[in-house]
Amino acid sequence: MVCRQPLLLVVVLLTTSAAASWTSDASFATSTTAKDATCKQHDHMSVLQLGTTRASAQQIQTQSNSLAVDEIKTYMPAVALALLGAATLFLVFTCVVNAATVPYTMALAVYMNFQDNFFFTLVLVRSHGLADHFHANPLISGWLVGGHKLGTALGMMSVFLALKVSPEFWRKTSTVYSAAVVLQVISAGAFAACAFLGDAGLAGMAITRPLMGLGGGFQVSLAFTQVAHLGGQHRALYNLRVFVGGCIGIGAGPLLSSLATTYSRPRPFGEEGFEGMLTFVALAPWMQVSLLLLRSIPSLDHVTVQSSPQRASRAQALIVCLCLAMLVLRNLALSSLEVGLAQLAQTHYKFDHLSAGLLCAITVFITLPVQFLYESSERCRFSLGTMLWTGLAASCLLLSEKFLVFYLGALLFFPMMVLSSGLVMAKMQEYAMPDGSLLDRNTTTLLGLVMADLFGRALGPISARLSISAGGQHAFALTQIMFVSSSLLLHLASGITSHQVDEKGSLLESPESTCSMAIERR
Repeated sequence: MVCRQPLLLVVVLLTTSAAASWTSDASFATSTTAKDATCKQHDHMSVLQLGTTRASAQQIQTQSNSLAVDEIKTYMPAVALALLGAATLFLVFTCVVNAATVPYTMALAVYMNFQDNFFFTLVLVRSHGLADHFHANPLISGWLVGGHKLGTALGMMSVFLALKVSPEFWRKTSTVYSAAVVLQVISAGAFAACAFLGDAGLAGMAITRPLMGLGGGFQVSLAFTQVAHLGGQHRALYNLRVFVGGCIGIGAGPLLSSLATTYSRPRPFGEEGFEGMLTFVALAPWMQVSLLLLRSIPSLDHVTVQSSPQRASRAQALIVCLCLAMLVLRNLALSSLEVGLAQLAQTHYKFDHLSAGLLCAITVFITLPVQFLYESSERCRFSLGTMLWTGLAASCLLLSEKFLVFYLGALLFFPMMVLSSGLVMAKMQEYAMPDGSLLDRNTTTLLGLVMADLFGRALGPISARLSISAGGQHAFALTQIMFVSSSLLLHLASGITSHQVDEKGSLLESPESTCSMAIERR
């Protein structure tokens, strides 16, 4: 029994040790298994988090790409329109326009007047909303449109002074046009950039707007001066074409800017969205680069010109002054109608921006078939008086609250005032003084353009805004009636004076008067 007890004790100890070992192993196994499960769960969570991070990164990348595409889409309509315009311009001057020196120069004159008025009205349809976005008053709203023409007037004055220093300066076509292109490209880009700066950019827009017109003033004044010197017997026809080209530009501006805005996504400005219009404003001056760089401008250094008038009298000076006043009133009426029609179509008749742009474009484009009809048919060559009387009747239709009657008045009013401008300019150049005098062809032409743009185009939009703000459509229509009535009175006075000048000239040129003058000399 004594021997068995140690043995039993050994067995118990071994059993206890084994049990402890087994318990320890089981505990270790259980602990290891638990740790392995925790690791697997942690790894699984890490994988899930990594997948979520990658998915988020991919989503952010997709959103960034989508935003980039949307940003590009915002500006693509304006880019496409600018490229299309440049290609069309190059093809027309390459394949359609006569390459001879004088016809090609006259075609350039038509385009330059088109372009200046095109730049002038690019912001027309959206100017009211753009000014509201910056919390600007009606005066600033009108300035964003009319300020361009103030710059045009300053550019014309610069060319006028250059002609006083060098009377043959009108032959420098390539130099003047190229300098104007550089100025227009820089100022248009600065205008668009300032618009994206918020309220701080309003002052920059107000400053750069006249600079856009300054380059146009160089081009337009040179173009009309070249018509005065090179037009000859077709001076009235060339003047008419240049004026009609300018009016087509007035209609093309609202139409194309409306298209650029309508088909672009509104980005930082919200629902109004001016990015399309502003982009097109920045790109539009580049269209003429294809014309000036890819096609050489013919030189006028050796072109002969028509001799200047030889007679001079106070009656001629009076006719010139009356014609200058008529040109100012004509531009006041036209620019006021353009801005007033766009504003009333949106605010009073509740048209959207695209429809308002189309209405303005149709009003202007109707001038083109009327001009073709005037040139092709002798029966349709109305006198200046007939055009002004028709314009007066059309302005009375603007009083109607019915849109169809109101718009019919605009469709009749606009082409009559445009065609009358060409005849007024030709009449003023016909009765100009001899070259070198105070009111010679250079002076009268540039004075007409400067005064028409400074007091006409620049003040017309402001007049429309203020009249509509004060009395709505009724006050606007009465303003138009006043402009046309004043033009008609001036025309009647100039007609009486020109009749007296013509009678005196015919008496001086008759054989009897020549003989009497010869006898007196003896």
